[in-house]
Amino acid sequence: MGRLDQSFIKSGNDLVFRICLPSMLFLSTASTHLSESFDRQLIGFGIALTLGSIALLSFVGRRWLRKGRLRVFVQGAFRGNLGIIGVAMVVNAYGESVLPKVGVFFAVLTLLYNISAIVVLGGGQGRGLVVSLAKNPLVKAIFAGSIWSMLSLPVPEVMHTTLSYLSDITLPLALICIGAGLQWRSFQSNLVPVAWASAYKLVLLPASAVIIGLLLHFEGQDIGILFMMMASPSAAASYVMADQMTDQGAMAGEIVAMTTLASAITTSIGLYVLASLNVLGL
Repeated sequence: MGRLDQSFIKSGNDLVFRICLPSMLFLSTASTHLSESFDRQLIGFGIALTLGSIALLSFVGRRWLRKGRLRVFVQGAFRGNLGIIGVAMVVNAYGESVLPKVGVFFAVLTLLYNISAIVVLGGGQGRGLVVSLAKNPLVKAIFAGSIWSMLSLPVPEVMHTTLSYLSDITLPLALICIGAGLQWRSFQSNLVPVAWASAYKLVLLPASAVIIGLLLHFEGQDIGILFMMMASPSAAASYVMADQMTDQGAMAGEIVAMTTLASAITTSIGLYVLASLNVLGL
């Protein structure tokens, strides 16, 4: 309708990347008791699965995608919306008692996701990588929140309320900017990598998490956490970072849009199948 121009999209993305998303990451990490709910096996498996995914996607994608599109393809396919959709699904399934466990899982993987995204999008270039990590507002927020949590510092009510307001803006504003920035011509030219990234994110990754998890004797709640976290759609932050660090922001937005729309179907089917097989511990 022409109501949102490129200036709004650019300013909105910058606001999400530098203020809103860091506020959400700091608040969620600072409010989590990291030491009390650290499940080494579950977190270790999540880390291994993520790093394995990045290696596999990079190896496969390298054969048919040029560098810029390859980096966005890899990030969109491995990086899930854990904090907003993944955690919400797990808590809805198992109740608030699971929040400390899934909260630590989320905090560790979010840090890994952001560091990995910087490596992938930046090409992993030596000193430039270290500088990018040091300057990245998302990494700063997670480290600050982790230190806050380890020192057991309370979050003052005024601070909590302010950060909550900013956190609540994150997903709606990011999705508005994604929608406003979608271009049909770009979508047509990116359709194949976007479709493959979406298929990996919504089907292959969660299926692999469950199958390998069962072979490693994970069961019940742990299988549920793995499935629901890995089956979440691509994170809106993947679009924000790609838009800031590459010239392929449109493709990143298309992956987020497609996975967000399709995840309602794929996640529902996956939960139905797993519940029928009695492996979720519900």
